[in-house]
Amino acid sequence: MEFLPYEIEKITQFDLWLPKALGFIGVLVVFWALNYVLRKILKAVLYRTKVHRELIVILVDNVLWLVLWITAFVVAFDYINVDVNAALAGIGFFGVAIGFAAKDSLGNIVAGMMIFWDKPFQVGEWIEVDEKFGQVKTITVRSTRIRTLDNTFIIIPNQTIINSALINHSAEGATRVKIAVSISYDQSIDWARQTLLLLPKEIPFILQEPAPDVIVSNLGDSGVELQLRIWLDDVSKERSVRFKLQELIRKAFAEVDIEIPYPHQTVILKQDK
Repeated sequence: MEFLPYEIEKITQFDLWLPKALGFIGVLVVFWALNYVLRKILKAVLYRTKVHRELIVILVDNVLWLVLWITAFVVAFDYINVDVNAALAGIGFFGVAIGFAAKDSLGNIVAGMMIFWDKPFQVGEWIEVDEKFGQVKTITVRSTRIRTLDNTFIIIPNQTIINSALINHSAEGATRVKIAVSISYDQSIDWARQTLLLLPKEIPFILQEPAPDVIVSNLGDSGVELQLRIWLDDVSKERSVRFKLQELIRKAFAEVDIEIPYPHQTVILKQDK
């Protein structure tokens, strides 16, 4: 059986492209297996180091997955002598353009990864950041959601959390609450202290160990500034306890005739001779 010249050319081209096509597929299969095995190993290692689960998903199932598959296609196309440099340059330029357009979102994502890695707070803890106080309900890669004492939810961008001073009220267990109050200079500090130390016993949420105490925090222009310091094991009660104590202090001082001074100024008039 004889083949025509164009049929011989087709057979020759097929014989040349078949190994390349099989090699192209083989490279992708090898990288697919490498991708699967490598991600399994990395996940197991990272889980043992107690890295946040969502950070592991981002790094392993997204970043590493994408890098390996881009590498796989670059190697595969290079195997069949296809120049992908122009395509990579285009992808790079496109990526830079997207980066500039979504710099705020990318900043929040990077900040979220830092939160997952550094763990400044956990879900369920009470935090105060950017003048917002509440319990952490959800931490995502872009934002953190907290529930306030008014039962409202606030979504805080992770970049705001990273760039602001953050107070974790739950990290070390009990929290100390300070209530400021002033008495006039002609009042007894000891008598005011005894009166103040009776009040925490009326509120069940206040710990008696460590015991409440009263200190002189400052000698002000209008009076002696005292500070009633108490401890709470449930920081969610902090605001309600503070409000209740302020009410009790006002009533107790009125009953024992301890004066809370008003701001005042002394004006001295001089008469010319």
